[in-house]
Amino acid sequence: MTKNKKLALMAAGLILLLLAVDIIIYAPYRKGIPSMKNLGDLSENQKSQLKKASSAARLLPTAGNLGKLGMVFHSGAFYAQAMDCYALAVRKDPSEWIWNYYLGYLKREMGESEEAVAAFSEVVKVNPKVYHAYYYIGQGLQDLSRYSEAEKAYANIVSLKKKEGMSIGLFRDDYFPLSVYAKYQLAQLYISNDRLDQSEKMLNEILSSYSSFGSVYRVMGALYRLKGDTVAAARNLLKANDMTSFTYPVDTLADRISLMSRSENYLLKQIDEAYNTSYVDWARTLIDNALIYLPENKYVISKAVRIILNT
Repeated sequence: MTKNKKLALMAAGLILLLLAVDIIIYAPYRKGIPSMKNLGDLSENQKSQLKKASSAARLLPTAGNLGKLGMVFHSGAFYAQAMDCYALAVRKDPSEWIWNYYLGYLKREMGESEEAVAAFSEVVKVNPKVYHAYYYIGQGLQDLSRYSEAEKAYANIVSLKKKEGMSIGLFRDDYFPLSVYAKYQLAQLYISNDRLDQSEKMLNEILSSYSSFGSVYRVMGALYRLKGDTVAAARNLLKANDMTSFTYPVDTLADRISLMSRSENYLLKQIDEAYNTSYVDWARTLIDNALIYLPENKYVISKAVRIILNT
């Protein structure tokens, strides 16, 4: 056998070995990738985005490619498919905490509190400095009426310094530190447990530094009504009606989903949410994206005209 034939056989053997390894390692993940069929009547931009992400994930199903496909499904309001992709990405590489984060965020959006808590708990095991995960764990536990556990989750962020955990993004910054939102949730938790004095103390603590946090006045009004002070209750509720209501922190990781969206269903909801919470510049950014990727959509055009005229 000549030297060239030996080299050719070795090369062919190596290729076969690599193909076998590829099949053994990646086949289970390729099998779990959601089908591209029956995804509804999508725009050409959304179809192209999904096909590109799906092709990358099928060609090389790494945690990154599987997770990015999940983000595309998520941003297109295909939530079941997004969950499948996030779960595959977590299974492929549990050390990449971001996919558990997005899985938890989506579970939370779908009202699956138990699963959301489990996903975010995995996040903080890998990276304890993902402070928003503690906030979502607290929320989920609160929804499940597991108040003492929720209190412990919020304790991880309630004493953070002003800039720690505060969302600073390319397109928008949070108006308040994450610790303020944690205190706000704790105040409501205390009311649920008939710990009215502790709730009042927590609410006053927020207002002493952040008097523009409008939602606090609404909770304060409910608190005083429970205490029987109808005058103070009415005064606080009146003040709440005059102020912008902030009830949840900005999450710049979640904003990435909105920025990549090519979906009318998903984008319109995010634009409304941004505008109604006084993040007008962020709403305009999403409108600009919507007009690029859905230029002939009458609902997008109508919303863009209304918000641009109002601002």
